[in-house]
Amino acid sequence: MSIEQGMNNNNPLVSVITPFLNGEKFLAETVESVLRQTYTHWELFLVDDGSTDGSTQMAKSYAASYPDKIFYLEHKDHANLGVCASRNMAIEQSKGELIAPLDSDDVWYPEKLQTQVEIFRHYPEAGMTSCAYEYWYSWNNNATKKDVIVPVGGPQNIVVSPPVMLTYLYPLSDGDAPSPSGIMIRRFVYEKYARFEAGVFVGDYQFYEDQAFFCKIYFNTPVFISPKCHVRYRQSSGSLVAVAYKEGKYYDARRFFLVWLKDYMKTQGIKNKEVARAYRRAWAPYSNILVRAYYEMKGWAYKFSYPVLKLIRKKDQLHNSGNAKMNETMKATF
Repeated sequence: MSIEQGMNNNNPLVSVITPFLNGEKFLAETVESVLRQTYTHWELFLVDDGSTDGSTQMAKSYAASYPDKIFYLEHKDHANLGVCASRNMAIEQSKGELIAPLDSDDVWYPEKLQTQVEIFRHYPEAGMTSCAYEYWYSWNNNATKKDVIVPVGGPQNIVVSPPVMLTYLYPLSDGDAPSPSGIMIRRFVYEKYARFEAGVFVGDYQFYEDQAFFCKIYFNTPVFISPKCHVRYRQSSGSLVAVAYKEGKYYDARRFFLVWLKDYMKTQGIKNKEVARAYRRAWAPYSNILVRAYYEMKGWAYKFSYPVLKLIRKKDQLHNSGNAKMNETMKATF
């Protein structure tokens, strides 16, 4: 075990990093889940990425109520610089030996931090640990899908050396990737290998910034995956990935990421036969002109049909709502 990998004490400070943008609907629930942690040696950074709703004042109120635990940050001129820049800024100002990202609409179960700190104590060679997560639909009373626990798709309960995880997990393989809210990493891993790619994965490509971050980790440090679930991962039709699929932008975003990944491997001098094989499989839809044409046509079809489908769905909802009110009126009358 190297000096940089070992923790300096048995009660390490954990820096929780939560960027938010107009998150007044869910931010309080997220913060409260941190306050309920059984492991209490943490600090929480709430990074305002240019909010224009009540979440700014909400975050400031939490910081005022817990001045030694919760800290409010914002970019210069209250600018919107993106999730990556927000996370980087907070981590640079934090002091924790361990770092735990938490999205502003997700929720932790109370034992999340305690369990992952214990994993690092038992497996000092691991640079990152991750857990299973719950696709959380039931937060919405109108949800038609049931909550389901999703295990990360790699080997469980063992330390996996780099770069093996890339051969198991999305975005190069079929296994489910970690949730950003479900991981914990050592500070030296972030500082040496895994700064978030600020200014790169923005706009239509934003939902791949987590995968770029994970790939850096898979290439450079051992990973431990736990089968236990400690995160409620809120599912919404307005999420970045859901919108990308609906608007036909997923194909282009994935291509952008794969080009970035190839450049990263070349720059870092990374050569691994299994990873190269997985990369070729992932790139295949973009190398065949017929397959590429199919995905491009599919993207255009989504792009033009989605607004129409959305309008039809809205009219159906209004129609159903009107029928429900009529039924209530009839019941009251008769």
